[in-house]
Amino acid sequence: MGLVTQEDDMESFFLAETLKYLYLIQETEPGEVNLSRQVFNTEAHPLHIFDE
Repeated sequence: MGLVTQEDDMESFFLAETLKYLYLIQETEPGEVNLSRQVFNTEAHPLHIFDE
């Protein structure tokens, strides 16, 4: 077995995407994002849900 080392490294997507989603779903300002009418894509952009 090889030597295993721990690195001080954080992937950029954690801050760029994960925390952005957390902020957006916790937003309490009415009218900002309606989660029953919108979904987020992989870049956390809100997309409107259309009725069929």
